[in-house]
Amino acid sequence: MDIYISLFLLLLFLSFLKKNIFIYCVIYVLLFLLGALRNIEVGTDTANYYDIYNIINNDPDGLNYILGFVEPGWVFINRVCGILFDDYRSVIFIGLFLALTPLFIRVWKSSEKPFVVIFYYVTLYFYYNAFNITRQMIAVSIILFCINYLENNKKKHFIVGVFCAMLFHYSAIFCLSFIWIMKKVKVSIKMASILLCITYILGLYIIPMLIPAIPIVGHYSAYFMDTGSSGSVTRILLNIFFIFILASCNRKKVKSYLSLFFVGIVMYNLFAFSSAVGRLALYFTCTQLFLYPMITSKYRLNDYTIKLCSFVYATTYYFLMLNANSGEIVPYQIWE
Repeated sequence: MDIYISLFLLLLFLSFLKKNIFIYCVIYVLLFLLGALRNIEVGTDTANYYDIYNIINNDPDGLNYILGFVEPGWVFINRVCGILFDDYRSVIFIGLFLALTPLFIRVWKSSEKPFVVIFYYVTLYFYYNAFNITRQMIAVSIILFCINYLENNKKKHFIVGVFCAMLFHYSAIFCLSFIWIMKKVKVSIKMASILLCITYILGLYIIPMLIPAIPIVGHYSAYFMDTGSSGSVTRILLNIFFIFILASCNRKKVKSYLSLFFVGIVMYNLFAFSSAVGRLALYFTCTQLFLYPMITSKYRLNDYTIKLCSFVYATTYYFLMLNANSGEIVPYQIWE
């Protein structure tokens, strides 16, 4: 776990620095190598992706089966790597490159505090997701890169980006709802408090009892069967922290991100019974990365208080996930 703690401390220190392209590139390379050089046993899905790689490149009959539920972009990467390199490690390299690069470009271009954004990316998402659900994290990275198009009213560009993301994970189609959410959804403290409480209870007790009785079809039907309530500490923390941010920040400049973040938490609450389905919320909750550098306080709380609480939230989440070994990323091992 030492490597995770060391990187946390490094990024915490860098979050106080101003923009510096050299240091930014060093952090990019560091995160890339940390993910790309991990052992196949680091990350729950790393070994599963290895099985997919072998089927795609060594089993012609199995390839047709794989094409039934694995997106064409990921199949293409695996096939090309099999032909050119004959090495699964190359798939991990390319996967991490695609999961990191669009996000890093977007952060550098649009944020005045890129190191703050990367600090929150690592503490809230990087290890538990990029080391596991690489396909979806590629899609998430593409969506985060393209969300700037919506802010500039370039809907066609964003839609193209969504379809590019779908080449790696079909669930990215839900991001088309960003177009409506960013303009129409307005979140008040009263509405958020009521809806978050209701959806938390529904996802914890009611929906898990209803799902087994509903016939579900489609590529991801099996994921719905992973029923079982989850009242996790991290989910409770997420709900409480959102209400705090909503009550204490000046919403004018960040209302679009607040709306997307809120919808993501609602989805996370409703689908808590299934971690696979709940990951749909990632597209929405990841927008919180751009929220924190832009937050300013209202009247009673100063900016430093909000930033401190945001830091405590991210740090608590980070170490809770590490302690629980979420995604089976501990202990970290280099590829042998």
